[in-house]
Amino acid sequence: MTMNPNGAGNLTAFVVTFTVALAIYLQTVAPSIVGGDSGELVAEGCMLGTAHPPSYPLFIILVNIVTRLGSMYGPSDASPAFFVNVLCSVLGSIAAGLLSSCVYLLSSKKCNFFDSLNIIAAVSAGLLFAFSPLTWQYSITAEVFALHNFFVALIVHTAVRYDAAPTKRLLYLGSFVCGLALANQHTAILLETPIVLWVVYKSNLVHHKELLLKTTLFFLAGLVPYGTVPIFASLFPHQGSWGDVTSFRGFIHHLLRRDYGTLQLYSGDSSDAEAMLERTLHWLVNLGSEQSANNPVIFAFFLVGCSSMLPQDSRARETTSITGRRVIVASLMFYIVVFHSLANLPLSNPLHFAIHSRFWMHPNLLAFVAIGIGMSKLSSTYVRRSKKKAQCLAVMMALMPMHSAKRGFKYSDESSNVHFDNYARSVLEPLPRDSLLLINWDQQWTSIRYLQECEGFRDDITSINLSMMSYPWFGSKHSLYEGITFPGTHYTPRSGSGFTFSQFVDANYGAFAKRIFVGGSLSYPDATFDQAYELLPFGMVNQVVANDGDGPDFEDYQHRTKGVWKQVFRSYHASGLPDATRYTERTWEHTIARMVYDSLYSRATTLLDMSIKNEGFDRHILPSIAEAIAWLELL
Repeated sequence: MTMNPNGAGNLTAFVVTFTVALAIYLQTVAPSIVGGDSGELVAEGCMLGTAHPPSYPLFIILVNIVTRLGSMYGPSDASPAFFVNVLCSVLGSIAAGLLSSCVYLLSSKKCNFFDSLNIIAAVSAGLLFAFSPLTWQYSITAEVFALHNFFVALIVHTAVRYDAAPTKRLLYLGSFVCGLALANQHTAILLETPIVLWVVYKSNLVHHKELLLKTTLFFLAGLVPYGTVPIFASLFPHQGSWGDVTSFRGFIHHLLRRDYGTLQLYSGDSSDAEAMLERTLHWLVNLGSEQSANNPVIFAFFLVGCSSMLPQDSRARETTSITGRRVIVASLMFYIVVFHSLANLPLSNPLHFAIHSRFWMHPNLLAFVAIGIGMSKLSSTYVRRSKKKAQCLAVMMALMPMHSAKRGFKYSDESSNVHFDNYARSVLEPLPRDSLLLINWDQQWTSIRYLQECEGFRDDITSINLSMMSYPWFGSKHSLYEGITFPGTHYTPRSGSGFTFSQFVDANYGAFAKRIFVGGSLSYPDATFDQAYELLPFGMVNQVVANDGDGPDFEDYQHRTKGVWKQVFRSYHASGLPDATRYTERTWEHTIARMVYDSLYSRATTLLDMSIKNEGFDRHILPSIAEAIAWLELL
């Protein structure tokens, strides 16, 4: 097998795949933020802030550039998030195009007809990857994964070209791209490790000190975006940004993700988390079913491709050098084993499963390269036997991406997904002016942060993330919150150098009166707070109210909160709540409906509790009882 990197077929495979993928993506791209980290990443990009560890500096810089260009040259009615979503569509399409190019370069070319089959196989593999549910989802929404897919594809593509024709230019390019990839997502190291070792072996870099030094410098140049993290934090300090990254110790702490646990995805209880083999089996099943449009033929191509990318006989195993094809298979195996050994999210939880599966796009891209090689291998076999059979195979290869695209339009179209935009507005809109909102639910935090920072919606409200307030580095953020008193360095379960929630409320209740609200639950139990205050349902959040003995007037409460809910429903009037058949338990959007119903339920039970506790139990409380019972029956 020989490679022809300069052939027209290579460019054709890339252009066709890129164009088709982008055309489909742009029809389904989300108009605003979605679930996950989308809201936070766009918010930090809008103001060049610091995202959660390890801060994703390259993506943050790109977000800032794109949102600025979009505001100047894009449609006036488009949201900042929309422009970032389009950027991800472009990156995802390039990744698919590079995958197709890799498949073509790794395929043998013996005649014009066979070359056409290789182009079809390459385009089919690239589009199958582009239209797989995971890839599609994260190529039309603002997340770091489309950029990661782009770098994975570019590194593999560069390695394939380097295998065919080793040059210093490709060596330096690959080193620089490896650095940039790490400036976006740390999991890139799981691709780079086997490929870098192969390049060092292939080029004998250990004995070429000057070349090794230059290569290392190009790699370090790719890491430069990390240097912008403390610079931007010093120049543009903002409420809500993560970590104390302006100090060397704080920067290293953030870079190594020590707030979550270095080399871990999850900081919660992982005692029941699955082992490596079980996680690998989940990946294989997901690849062969959901990511392959439930088409067993695609998985068969994967097996054929993996087999054909390895030496076929004992003599070849002894004499064949370590080629780029074998490195791709080795990289796939390395990622699966190492990542699944380190990952600790319990997969029994549907939402955790979805979060974990986002990291499968990396091995999926390598797997779809193997799928394309499998198609090419079978094509060469059929050409020798029957040209007609080869033509039938070509038609089948062309139809498979069409089937995936048709299926994807039903499940992956996010063009009308404004659910988190509406959700954040429904939380903020009813709150009194200059309120203090303490948030302890990720999706509430990220969506509200986006609206306040990027669209300036209700930026009179001060929002604080309770989880972030519990880290010791939060003490460095106090000066950013004018008018708020912190009776210690950070939020803790007991007093000391930090402060409890009750101490924080005591210190600020007078200044904010009844304008302190809590979204989600408290991080730690606080018996003192429970005695001194109560949390009254107020739309999608809870209002902190002092226990003054008599308690709130239930009819006044019923009237006020009914007005709040009218505002909440007005936010959802156009789109409605997320469709449960479209957004399953594996999606963040599914949690919105649950939060709305839980909030309604809380108000209903509060009304009922107030009514029953009212002494005298006269007819004036009957409307409250009736309304509470009605809501409880509906929910």
